[in-house]
Amino acid sequence: MPVIDHPIHPSTQKGKDFRYGCWNGDREFLGYVAPDRELNLLTGKYELNAVWIKHELSKECRYDLSNKDNNCKGCKHVPQSKAFGNGEEVAMSELRQSRRKQIKQS
Repeated sequence: MPVIDHPIHPSTQKGKDFRYGCWNGDREFLGYVAPDRELNLLTGKYELNAVWIKHELSKECRYDLSNKDNNCKGCKHVPQSKAFGNGEEVAMSELRQSRRKQIKQS
């Protein structure tokens, strides 16, 4: 089935000054409020409550290729380690996973 050829929409094109949404962004995210249901044993009905979820994940950049990606140049969150971004980080992750499997099997 033929496809009609049309020009690329301007909002989908990256310019020379394009940056990712996380570029130099604020990393002081502490957590968020989420809805939580709790069963009231006296009435047998659920009540909605608000519960605080603390942010416990990493706040540093976890993009493996941030040292090589032109869209990350100049970002203050790009890791300064030379080992990061050249595959060593991925190799270490795979090594950790294989060790965990060995521990579980023994």
